[in-house]
Amino acid sequence: MNKNFNMASRQRKYNIDNANSKQKRLDELQPPPYFSTQNGYCKFSYRGVVVERAQGAYQIGRRIVISGFPVASVDGMWTDSSMLKRTIDLGLEQACPERHKAVMEQYRNWKCPSCGSVALVDSKDIHVKWNYVVDSWGKEERVDTGIKLLTCNYCSEEVDSSDIPYVSSDVFL
Repeated sequence: MNKNFNMASRQRKYNIDNANSKQKRLDELQPPPYFSTQNGYCKFSYRGVVVERAQGAYQIGRRIVISGFPVASVDGMWTDSSMLKRTIDLGLEQACPERHKAVMEQYRNWKCPSCGSVALVDSKDIHVKWNYVVDSWGKEERVDTGIKLLTCNYCSEEVDSSDIPYVSSDVFL
């Protein structure tokens, strides 16, 4: 028998290598952290009409306030995005151009600089940045900094509302 042979050390080395390979396989199965509007829920503006997409189905997200637009033609759930896009385009041809331009300014899309997701600029996502200071009595007070931040719905990144990167609403997501 070989006196330099140690079964325990060989078994320990095998167990460590096996555990490492299992961990590598588990890491490969995990998807990378990815935030996008491509999967799941998304609210965006297409030429001034707010559209919600959830699980591949589209519907109108807000009441259409463009005069002359045939609202009944876009009611309900849509699974074909190209048909909904054509229907909206046809309805906008019949609509009042001045009102359409005003609504397009109101409903605009923005692109998050950190995750690249495109979403509708919503007033509920804009909030004021506060500074908290302690006064002479030891009481904490909240002071308005005057900075308004927009929060991304997908990665929770906060962007200064004066530096929002707006995106064209002519693209149907």
